[in-house]
Amino acid sequence: TWTAPVADPRAPITGWEVRYTVNGVVRTIVLSSPATGFTIGGGSGTPVSAPLANGDVVSAVDVRAVNSAGTSAIGNQVSTTTLKTVGPISTLAVGVVTTSTIALTWAAPVQDPRAPITDYEIRYSVNGVVHS
Repeated sequence: TWTAPVADPRAPITGWEVRYTVNGVVRTIVLSSPATGFTIGGGSGTPVSAPLANGDVVSAVDVRAVNSAGTSAIGNQVSTTTLKTVGPISTLAVGVVTTSTIALTWAAPVQDPRAPITDYEIRYSVNGVVHS
């Protein structure tokens, strides 16, 4: 989202040029005024672009105002990276086994620090019936 600049009343803002780079490829979209938001990669409530993939690097995002006199200079630029889904666990091992329990251990996967692991889903089968 952005805050619209003060416009010259003789040449009101008619649109916005949003320019951004995804994995090194520059993309541009022109939005009609009064839009003050844009979602890169999808979403709702604002105009949206093509979907992004896991771990895409979005860089050099800038927005310029457009009116009958032309296009404004670039204000500030922002950059980010999409959240990465967590990788698989490793070194799954069976620990103590009793008549009613089986202890499991594993090494946690590498994770995106912005999206820490909150749970593990454990699926198993007993006599051919899958549980989770």
